[in-house]
Amino acid sequence: MNRKFLLTVPALAIAILAANWNPKGGGHESMFKKMGTTDPKACTEACMKMAGSKYVLFNGASKGFYQLDDQKKPQPFAGQKVQVTGTLDKATKTIHVTDIKAG
Repeated sequence: MNRKFLLTVPALAIAILAANWNPKGGGHESMFKKMGTTDPKACTEACMKMAGSKYVLFNGASKGFYQLDDQKKPQPFAGQKVQVTGTLDKATKTIHVTDIKAG
């Protein structure tokens, strides 16, 4: 069953999951070194330039990721903590986004 919700994430909220991202290859730490920055926004924007990359919601408390059906709404919030309002499809872990606010 899908339900409408407001999700506030206490850690890095809008993050990137690249289709070709391999945690065994170093993940974010490797990317930070390669880019010479630890700025979440800069890292997120660099990852988005890679083929297959998508915005996802990262829940720092559970270390879980949620797919976002709308890839335009998260763009201004890259690397920020956010509040997302939408409908969660638990089967696919996809949020059908209706609103995103900084927070």
